Amino acid sequence: MDAVAASCCPVDRIDDDTSMTDQTVEQRLALARSALDGLQDPCVVLAPTRNETGAVIDFVYVDANRAACEYNGLSYSEQIGRTLLGLYPSHAENGLFDAYVKVVESHNPFMRLHETFPAAHSNGTFRYFDLRAVYAHGNVVLSWHDGTVRHDQAQALEESERRYRVLAEHSTDVVYETDLDGVIVWASPSVEEVLGWTPAEVVGKRSALFMDPLQVDRVAAHRRAVAEGRAKITTLETRALTSQGELRWMEGKAELVKGAAGAAQGVVVGLRDIQREVISRRAVATLTAGNAILVRALVETKLLADMCNVAVADGG
Repeated sequence: MDAVAASCCPVDRIDDDTSMTDQTVEQRLALARSALDGLQDPCVVLAPTRNETGAVIDFVYVDANRAACEYNGLSYSEQIGRTLLGLYPSHAENGLFDAYVKVVESHNPFMRLHETFPAAHSNGTFRYFDLRAVYAHGNVVLSWHDGTVRHDQAQALEESERRYRVLAEHSTDVVYETDLDGVIVWASPSVEEVLGWTPAEVVGKRSALFMDPLQVDRVAAHRRAVAEGRAKITTLETRALTSQGELRWMEGKAELVKGAAGAAQGVVVGLRDIQREVISRRAVATLTAGNAILVRALVETKLLADMCNVAVADGG
């Protein structure tokens, strides 16, 4: 909006340059008009009207760019000469009129972000605006930007994050979020029930500290590959360290977190406790392989060695 305000000022500089010819002034005015009409944000010039005591009682539109005319739903000729309070009477109630009067009296600019008021073309619903008013030769140059879409997107994102937190906090699985370096920035309360750690004990620490040391490199390499888009998101079986120093089998899945610009800014990891599942699966595999060895066994010493190998290789 600073650019909008700056673009409204060439006429002031023209008035002060006595060396310009009438043709040059006309060209400069045409250039200024083209620049104003090329702006996406509305910009208007308001001239104060005063009562017999000299107090400002309203403002009159004396100029407006194309965006302002389109926003107000008026042609240029229909808008020029209209009064501010006639077009937007709510300005007298929300303090904006007094702010514009102060700009005229103090010559100081005025800015307000995220101002809310109903717009005539929005069926009475509230919209959100960024406003800027500057003093210019007794007038007020006012520009505004409709930030309703930005506000709604921020609200939707906040609501989505709130729901995500509620779901994650009530999940029986462990859910945590890390930055791109693997430092945990948030952990669900279930981490205490499953692994014995409180969220406060794990936040701020690297996730590798709570993993099987033999699996750290493999998991870290996969996380980097996912973050860089070199690998698809898949589930991995690994062991997590409990607060008692034990290792429990967990099934983990990482999901990339992207910022507004689409750049990766972190990873959300979900862990499911599969300790019993892995033990049962390995017990069945060990029993099956052991039975096969037992059937083929001819020498007791070799049977003992083969069974030990099965216990290590298949049973873990």
